[in-house]
Amino acid sequence: MQEKKTKTRLLVVLIALLLPAIASVIYFVWLPGTPLAKGIYSFTKVFMLVWPVIAIRLCLRERFRDTDPDRPMKQHFASIQGGILFGLITITVMYALYDLTVLGVILRDNADNIFSHLESFGVVRYFWLLAIFISFFNAAFEEFYWRWFGFGQLRKICSPRLAHLFAAIGFSLHHIVVLSQFVPLSTAVFLGACVGIGGAVWSLIYHGSRSLWGAWVSHLIIDLGIMWIGWQVLQYAQLGEAYGSEPLSDTAYMIAFYLQIGFLVVGFVATAFLFKRKWMCTIAGISVFSLFIYLNLPAGGNISIDLLILPPIWCALLLFIAIQTFRHRHNLLGLQA
Repeated sequence: MQEKKTKTRLLVVLIALLLPAIASVIYFVWLPGTPLAKGIYSFTKVFMLVWPVIAIRLCLRERFRDTDPDRPMKQHFASIQGGILFGLITITVMYALYDLTVLGVILRDNADNIFSHLESFGVVRYFWLLAIFISFFNAAFEEFYWRWFGFGQLRKICSPRLAHLFAAIGFSLHHIVVLSQFVPLSTAVFLGACVGIGGAVWSLIYHGSRSLWGAWVSHLIIDLGIMWIGWQVLQYAQLGEAYGSEPLSDTAYMIAFYLQIGFLVVGFVATAFLFKRKWMCTIAGISVFSLFIYLNLPAGGNISIDLLILPPIWCALLLFIAIQTFRHRHNLLGLQA
């Protein structure tokens, strides 16, 4: 009986992991822009919403229940703090990759293709409404589907390490297919692998804390960062080389400069208070201040908006590292094994 249930669980989770990728091949690669593709896309989203319910209640004949109903609220808060920390680290890396590496060049070279695809879906005019929906609601939906259901069922039939791996692969496959329609395949595979790494970290947060809150908050932060980069690519497609080529006005530069100084001061004071170790605060201060100077001295005197965002992010990151180190010295993410 138990062996039969294990096989059933394996089947339902394989369907969950593979169907989104297979469906995306059909509606994005084989039949793009057709009424049938829109129908398959809608069916896939509805399927992802109801399949966990069907699989658990009808196929496995199990209840929806909290595996640890007595866990304290501080476990949720620790999960959220870890999620924010990972989110801040990730968007910092994303902005740096976009501004300072060939990845930004590739995205800008494919800006027209990205714009035309989004225009065909009629979402360019409502981009930020879509961005908010994706960042808040779609991120919550994906955490429910991929982490709570996909990873949650996998860890019942294999070791946690394999469950993290297989769930991350399933999560990345669907994104690779979609991304391949906007950028070259090699870039899509790279970005899809990054998505898979993110999925593995989110499942680690969920597995360690028994809470989806941290994974969702982290997913939300990263999606907002992706949407910001996407908006810049769309602006580049519309304005070409003129976008971002003009330096900030003196007033805007001074406002940005003093805002960043304020962030730095707050970050240093908070770090000094929480670490209570001068040498750690000194190292952190030198590192962040060096980054601040480096990012604000680009060639030609032009300043990218991303580079103005990065120092405050680093200061917030520094603050969260300090808080986590102070409160959870044994575990930076504040997770329980």
